[in-house]
Amino acid sequence: MLTAPPWGPMHGGMAINVSGPCLRPADIVKVNFENWQTTCKRLNRVRARCIMPMFHKIGMVPIRMSRDGGQSFPFYGRFYVVNSEKAVAYVSLKDSVDNKTNRWSVFQL
Repeated sequence: MLTAPPWGPMHGGMAINVSGPCLRPADIVKVNFENWQTTCKRLNRVRARCIMPMFHKIGMVPIRMSRDGGQSFPFYGRFYVVNSEKAVAYVSLKDSVDNKTNRWSVFQL
């Protein structure tokens, strides 16, 4: 079982793609991050997406994946939980708040 990305911030809330076994349309995919179970959305035959839970620790945690709604977890891997201060920020402020300018075009509406 693989995750993309292979790490996430300890405050959680990040979308994680999981892959490994082939996923059928009727499969109910669940992933356990250590002991926290999350429900995933099947995206295609080889990939599902879930939201990682919040952790109160950092480091490597075991993950397990189920295709039968959580009855069994035969697929496993590892996931790295990083300190929130060291996590990459996916949103950043590029413009000065004091110098506001609209850059949209009425023709693109």
